[in-house]
Amino acid sequence: MRKRILWIFTFIHSILFKTMNCYAVTIKPDVSIKDEQFKSMNMQDVPSLILGTVFWILRIVGVIVLMDGIYKFCVARKDGEADDINRAIVRCTIAAIFIALPSILQALNLVV
Repeated sequence: MRKRILWIFTFIHSILFKTMNCYAVTIKPDVSIKDEQFKSMNMQDVPSLILGTVFWILRIVGVIVLMDGIYKFCVARKDGEADDINRAIVRCTIAAIFIALPSILQALNLVV
């Protein structure tokens, strides 16, 4: 049974990691690093670069927290620990917020 749970978790982990990693890289800064473009960069491009990088890091952290939350949920469910199940669900919810926050902010036109 333990090997089966480990196999299922590994399978889900690989699917989530590949899918979310591709999803996390979709927000790209508008500035590509080339010498001529880097020299002509003005102050309006810098916040876009910083914001794009922060959103990318936020989604990567969200994916890692989501994988950890799913693993902790499986372990807590197996052990029958209600408090740990609750913590794992909260962790998964926070991870979903981390992953979706950049898209939500862009849909509300708060961030371009």
